Amino acid sequence: MLYSNENILFYLNQHPTVCVLGGGKTGKSTYDFLKSLHLNPFLVDRNPVNGYNTFSDSNLLSSLPDFQILIKSPGISPNHPLLIESRKQKKSIFSEIDLASAFFRGKIISITGTDGKSTTTALTSHLIQKAYPKTKMGGNIGTPFLDFCREDLDFAVLELSSYQLEDSSTIPSIASCILNLANDHLERHGTLENYRNAKLKIINHQNPDHVFITSSGFMKSLKDHEIRSKTLIFGIEEGPDAKINFKEKTIQTPKHIYSYEKFQPEGNHNLLNLCASLLLAEVADCDPGILETAIETFSGLKHRFQTFANYKSTKFINDSKSTNSHSLVAGVKGLSTDIAYFLILGGRPKEEPLDQLFLALRENPPKKILLFGEASEIWGNEFEKEFPERLLKIRYLKDSFDRIESQWKSEAYDRILFSPGGSSFDEFSNFEERGDFYMENILKRLNPGE
Repeated sequence: MLYSNENILFYLNQHPTVCVLGGGKTGKSTYDFLKSLHLNPFLVDRNPVNGYNTFSDSNLLSSLPDFQILIKSPGISPNHPLLIESRKQKKSIFSEIDLASAFFRGKIISITGTDGKSTTTALTSHLIQKAYPKTKMGGNIGTPFLDFCREDLDFAVLELSSYQLEDSSTIPSIASCILNLANDHLERHGTLENYRNAKLKIINHQNPDHVFITSSGFMKSLKDHEIRSKTLIFGIEEGPDAKINFKEKTIQTPKHIYSYEKFQPEGNHNLLNLCASLLLAEVADCDPGILETAIETFSGLKHRFQTFANYKSTKFINDSKSTNSHSLVAGVKGLSTDIAYFLILGGRPKEEPLDQLFLALRENPPKKILLFGEASEIWGNEFEKEFPERLLKIRYLKDSFDRIESQWKSEAYDRILFSPGGSSFDEFSNFEERGDFYMENILKRLNPGE
């Protein structure tokens, strides 16, 4: 069962031997934190973890030290045998986020969504930090919450994944945000409804002053859900609490009209992220004048629609974080329809329908499409039917750069967009490695003498 944050300290004092299930980054952070409290943690993982008291996860529960508290890392399947047995024996189970929240004394802003959550978390932290310098971000981005939960901070801005949320009790945040929702992680959650329910756990119904912020699109999907918190909506159409005016290049909120003319990240999807961040920062009581200035100084995150090079009038964009078709669609829709672009996509496709992707590409067609990786074989026939005159195919990204270079030298492009829309695991260990490899090879060809 899950316990409320107020009870966690009591249970830890009563039961100092704690099982930490999962020996990755979060698990090791949890172990170190419990050690700092002079408790007696042990790790359970598939492999030994150097420097940590580790037991194999192939052990039966009876073969492990006697414990009453289990802290589960988000990457561990909810169907792990030790977890199932612990539930049967009514062990106390909670997440690293629960543990950190029990110790944190500042205010929490929590953010989730299928796409854009890392950029929005970093942007929200950037904005709030200008008004409240004692602000840090963490969670699913960068630093585990436990690593700074005992610092004297005004705000913690947390990116929370569905894996973290499904394991957690109520997050004691003053404001939360769900940016969007699309088919993703269904191999873990089973259904879109289960995935949505995990995301909805971010709303703090226990606090009557809690503010829930979401997009107009996601709000429409909640017609059968009761949202008891005050709700603020952002979007493009008329009516939201934060609305984009493309003609004037402004975002109007209940407190201010902000100019985004000098906002550096490209794309309409990033303007929606900015809407969410401004509403969150206003809930945090940040002065609109400070926010107006801070908008100009946010440069974006690496591998997330990142402009990293220019060739004459062509901008090169690295969006390697695009690991599903929904994020690829968001990037394509974010481009103006009056620019010429070359789209590079591929990798290892997820089991997703392509109808929304093809619809977006028909509405804003690229001059050329390069399809690489396992996607060149799995998606190849469907892309050839849709875009026979525009399509280039190549099996490996490492072999694609002669073709990419020939395009920017022979054709006029405003943007060369690397937005794979598939995972990196066919050639790389993660999207960061893929994005770095792509940028390094492009930069070598743009600056051959360096």
